[in-house]
Amino acid sequence: MANGKLEHGWDEIISNHELIFGAWARNSHLEGRIYQIRYITADVAILTAYGHIEYDDHRSSELNKRTIYTLTALRRPEGWRFVAYQNTSLGTR
Repeated sequence: MANGKLEHGWDEIISNHELIFGAWARNSHLEGRIYQIRYITADVAILTAYGHIEYDDHRSSELNKRTIYTLTALRRPEGWRFVAYQNTSLGTR
């Protein structure tokens, strides 16, 4: 979800992140840690993680905020796929 936009499935999650990392987050990567993985069933898991955008040139930005992420993963024949994604800013670091 970006700015309140609902993303539907893996393709939209990837597409919207490609837009973000191709625009204001260009030359950066996501830095973070997994807080928890909970298996709801053998084929469904909820992952919670904390992270922030880390710019390759170490510059600072108002957009570089700590965020908590919640992802829902579904096991498919080809492997685990994220099917839902939500993030909430925790404010600037």
